[in-house]
Amino acid sequence: MLSRKVRAFPQEPRAAEKGSISASIPRTQRQSSCSSLTVLISLRQMRWHDQQLLADFLREAHIKIHGIKLDQPDWSDESHSLALPARGPAGWMFHFMINAYWEALAFELPPTAEGAGWRRWIDTSLASPHDICEAAEAPPIADPTYLVQPRSTACLFAEPRD
Repeated sequence: MLSRKVRAFPQEPRAAEKGSISASIPRTQRQSSCSSLTVLISLRQMRWHDQQLLADFLREAHIKIHGIKLDQPDWSDESHSLALPARGPAGWMFHFMINAYWEALAFELPPTAEGAGWRRWIDTSLASPHDICEAAEAPPIADPTYLVQPRSTACLFAEPRD
């Protein structure tokens, strides 16, 4: 029978680990990164319409490719942006926006179902823990565009009103 020694993760880096990447990140930032990861995991496992997992929703969703303007994807070699709205059969929508450009870009938002509004779920340009939030705490987006900061990704969602 093989035996393994399990070592608990130390609270602070040991002297030999002082030069590691994680040692260079302040403890509060490591903790907030862990909380962001926890939120992502919980949202991935969250049940959407009809007890559907997020992965199932995305598999069944109607996905269309856009650029910063709706229905105008930029397929050129110089393109640095992409937008992917995903509409599920029950009216739920996600809008993923990727900005690999060195300047902020305003992405046009697709129309939502009647009475639904966009809410910001993820914005990687924001400092943790504001970069991702629980669905119930997601701030509403009133504008017809969303400004994605340089080299950042954002994801909005819209849930249908009952």
